[in-house]
Amino acid sequence: MIANALLQGAIGLRMAIARRQLLAPFVRATQRPVAAQQRVLLDILRENAQTRYGRKHGFGAIRSVREYRQRVPVNDYEALRPHIACQQASGEPCLTRERPILFARTSGSSGHPKDIPILPSTVRQYRRSQQMVASLIHRAFPGAFAGKVLAIGSPAIEGYTEHGTPYGAMSGLIYESMPAQLRRRYVLHPAVFHIQDHTERYLETIRQALSEPGVSLIATANPSTLIRLDQLMNAHAAEIIGQIGQRNAARAATLDRLAGARGRLLFADVWPQLRVVNTWTGGNCAVLIPELRTLLPEQARLVELGYLSSEFRGTITVVPEDDLQVPTLNENFFEFVERQDRENGRDRLLTLGELEVGRQYYVIVTSRNGLYRYDINDLVEVTGRYNDTPSLRFLQKGRGVTSLTGEKLCEFQVVQAVAETAEAAGRAAGFFKMLACPVARRYTLYVEAEAPDAGAVDERLCRLNIEYAAKRRSGRLHGLRVVRLRAGTGEAYRQHRVDRGQRETQFKMDYLEQSTDCSFDFRAFEQERPHAVA
Repeated sequence: MIANALLQGAIGLRMAIARRQLLAPFVRATQRPVAAQQRVLLDILRENAQTRYGRKHGFGAIRSVREYRQRVPVNDYEALRPHIACQQASGEPCLTRERPILFARTSGSSGHPKDIPILPSTVRQYRRSQQMVASLIHRAFPGAFAGKVLAIGSPAIEGYTEHGTPYGAMSGLIYESMPAQLRRRYVLHPAVFHIQDHTERYLETIRQALSEPGVSLIATANPSTLIRLDQLMNAHAAEIIGQIGQRNAARAATLDRLAGARGRLLFADVWPQLRVVNTWTGGNCAVLIPELRTLLPEQARLVELGYLSSEFRGTITVVPEDDLQVPTLNENFFEFVERQDRENGRDRLLTLGELEVGRQYYVIVTSRNGLYRYDINDLVEVTGRYNDTPSLRFLQKGRGVTSLTGEKLCEFQVVQAVAETAEAAGRAAGFFKMLACPVARRYTLYVEAEAPDAGAVDERLCRLNIEYAAKRRSGRLHGLRVVRLRAGTGEAYRQHRVDRGQRETQFKMDYLEQSTDCSFDFRAFEQERPHAVA
């Protein structure tokens, strides 16, 4: 009891220090966002002025946002890939002065994975952000850190590039490098994240987590992870309880009683002290939140994790009670294009200070890890203001990309998978359209020609997109459905779009779309019953 009180006191002190040393300067920056953004941009440029990229674009001579835009083009990953590869191969400062110590590997639109540079300063930046978030949760929700923390991530190191630099996940790296006082509160051993078999990884996560009755905080990016844990926890309840009983008979007896009382296990019962679940609640994840709430104790609060990707952390949830997210304006330089402008073919660039509440924007970021004017193809909405800084909320990936569980499937990958499958079967692909359904957590492929084998298309998507493959293996993303359509559906779809304002001479087929964004009723044109991958 005394030891725990001392530990809680130490945690409280650390949280107070984080609020004073890290949060207070951040809040001051939100009072003058234009000045803060100018300062961080010039700092990034000075730091990397002597790199090959910096010399080519004259970083050392840039003194304003206007000059930066004149000298540096907007980039996607493919534009930066050669510079990242150059730095990997030579070790010279091609893109950043600091040499990457890790690459965060994620799927790429070209079919080749993207390796996002993680620098020593990137790790320090993420640690600061994590400490800020923890301190905000600690202040807003007393008791959140009174017990253990169930934080679920990915391996810090999953492999090595051909030049010997490790690649993996920032979540794992941060997990393993947090201060010792917080690490002692973690339930899971980092080795769990390195289990290759997805089902076994989940089962071992459940075994370790259920062994601890005092979980007060859960942190994981996607709520689909927790729903999958719930499914496996109950499918293997007897086996898991038996294994826990070999080490802790009393805990096993409690779990057995709880399972018998309801006919199943609930997070609410096994962790009655749970106060906070820190996860994504917006975007496509929003449809999972009602189901997740049914699993939790009544007093548990869902706190938005924030706009966060492999490329960079975009926001900090500064008011957890109200889901108020503020851009990381003291770490990254932001530019935006209003949604309507981009979709009308006009990229009119705006700075953070020019955004309007209620409007939606595409994000272009300049980060300290070498992503200069990087068009990440994310859509955000301005929800309000914090001091003089707009608050942002992630909506979805931009056109041509969907992400139900974090897989970031690209239109290019869908087209290639369908075309390859049709070619292998000796026929043309014909008209087709892929819809992403957030509620069902699955994709449906509608085809007018003879329906391809769902398993064959699914296998090719797994090969083209490593994150799609991972989400399919883990069960978070359900099997692909294929539906054959009546002859003439393609023309009916085209006419539908024209009737709604699409110029016929400029008609462009979108092969991948959110089901919620598609106004055409494909069900009215179904010819055969759908078939799906298990």
